[in-house]
This record gives sequence, structure tokens and C-alpha cells, in this order.
Amino acid sequence: VAYSTLLDALRAASSEEPVVLVDDLNVDGAIGISKDVTIDLNGNDLTLDNSFLRVYNGGTLNITGEGTVYSSYKDYAAIDMIGSSSASDTEFATLYIGEDVTLKGNSGIFVFQATDTSVGYGVNIVIDGTIEAVDIDDTPASFGVYVQGMVKNYENMPTITLSKTAEIISDAYGIYAAGYSVWNVNGAYIEGEDAAIGIKSGILNITDGSTLKATGPNNMPTENFGNGINWSGAALQIESNNGYAGEMEINISGGTLISENAATIYEYDSTETATRVIDFNITGGTFISNNYNENLSFSPNFNEAFNQGFITGGTFNRNENDALLQYIADGYTVVEQDGNYVVVAE
Repeated sequence: VAYSTLLDALRAASSEEPVVLVDDLNVDGAIGISKDVTIDLNGNDLTLDNSFLRVYNGGTLNITGEGTVYSSYKDYAAIDMIGSSSASDTEFATLYIGEDVTLKGNSGIFVFQATDTSVGYGVNIVIDGTIEAVDIDDTPASFGVYVQGMVKNYENMPTITLSKTAEIISDAYGIYAAGYSVWNVNGAYIEGEDAAIGIKSGILNITDGSTLKATGPNNMPTENFGNGINWSGAALQIESNNGYAGEMEINISGGTLISENAATIYEYDSTETATRVIDFNITGGTFISNNYNENLSFSPNFNEAFNQGFITGGTFNRNENDALLQYIADGYTVVEQDGNYVVVAE
């Protein structure tokens, strides 16, 4: 069946019948999706002229096939997701980005709380494809994926999974995890100029095969910010800020974290803020700071809270004046191998 507009096709589509593009398509006006639909790009490009796709109210959007979804909407994302105000809504907004799909815009994906609440239940995102946060005219790139800081629910929170075929590239932040959410980086490539990942709340799991790379200049020390995030140049930037949900749990079991000019991992707070990190585990991975003296830079409050050590594995290219030793867990030590510093059991 042929349809003259994407909106008409989506209205008619069922979960078993994908909407297939037969040519490049331009769409003017935002489109809301509140049912289970699939858009098969089929080798074509979908351009959203000053508009975006919105997934909400039980909607599931699968974007498959080969092609690009591009939004020219400045200061916004190509796709936004709205969470539910009800904790029982486990599949309120679901998104899948296929392996051969490129999502491009000032930002790629935004996740927002339910209207007039501080919760966003039931948001699920799986990314197998590519997200590019790009400049649009005089508006600079922003975030590949962003969860709004007003999302503060600790159960049924947004969950974002990036597979080994996923790539996020941004001239700002690859990921900005302001609101409470779960991030599973399972072999993905994430690159940002300001930082690969900036996090203020939630759970971050980084596994083998993943790469986090920051390419911008060093801007450490970095000041806390209550309405966004100030850039650092670190691969993983962790801000402890009482204005956000906090409760950060970070687990790095593998992958490579690279900063061209700053620390690989950088945690900071304000003088009146205790660290909002509640659990931190490094059990593997490779950590490279190309033009900075240390791989790790943490606040005094963090050092006091985690003085028992939290590193049981990993390879580090920096250990100036044995600085790495203060973070090694009991029963482990550092040995030199091929110019690097490897954490091993004693």
C-alpha cells in the first residue's frame, strides 16, 4: 500500500507491517509515536525539517534498514522519549536503532521525565547503529544521548544499551547522563570533544571491547553546573552535584578509555558536596592519558569515601609518583609491563 506522507503510513501500520521508505523523504512537523511501529529506511534517508520523532505513551519505534535519519531542528534531538509517571509502566517508551542506521542532529536522543514530575518510568533504548551530534548552521553540536536531570526515579528507570556495533560521535559530549538511568556500554565506540561520557546520576557499566575517547583540550578543574555540564576533556567525567539524583554506581570490567589531553577518569564536586558516587569498581580495561600526568583524578571527598581501594585489574599508562597505588584494593599491586602499569593480584 502506498501512502503520500510518513504520518499516514505510521497511522495505518501495525507491529507486523513495517513502514518502508521507497525514496528519500522530507518531513515537516513533529511526529508522535504511541504504538509499536517499524520504519525500514531501505537504503534511503529521512530528513526531519525543523522537527523530530517523539516516542511516548506505550510507543515502540524500531528504525531498521540502511540510511540516515537527520533532524535540522536546532538545540534539540532527532528523537525524544517521554517517560511515564506510573512506576508500573515498564514499556512506556521503547526505541531500537538498527546496525546500519545513522541518527544525526544537534543531538541524537533526549529522554525526558513525565510532565510536571521528577520521574520517567519505562524508557528502554537499544542502539546498534550510529549517532552523530553535529553542528547545524551556527548552533554547535550537543549530546549523542541525553537523560534529563529531572529523571530521579531509582526503580524502572530509563535503560540504555549500546552494543558492539554502536557508535556515538559528538563535538561536545557523546553521552550526558544527568538523570538517573542505567547505561550498558557493551563494546560500543563513544567519542566526544568535551568528554565521551559525562555522568551525574545512575548506573554505568562498561564492558570489554568498548572505547571511550575524549579529544578536546584539558579544562580541569571543572566547576559544578546546575543546568547542564561544563566540559573537562576527560574520557569519563563524573560530577557530584546535590541538585541531581546522584547515587552513581560505576563498573568498568574492560574496554579502553582515552583522553588526549586530560585525565582518563575525572570526578569532582563542590566544597559543600560529598561525593555522590556510592560504588566504584575497576576490574579491567586500558586507561590512556596522552598529555596528562595521571589517568585518575578524584575529589578529596571521593578519596575519603573510597580509601579502601576499588581497583582490582586494568592497565594504566600513568603512575606518576605511585599515585595509582592509593586506589588499589587490598590484595592487589601494580607491576610494570612494556612501559605500562598493570594491576595484578599479589
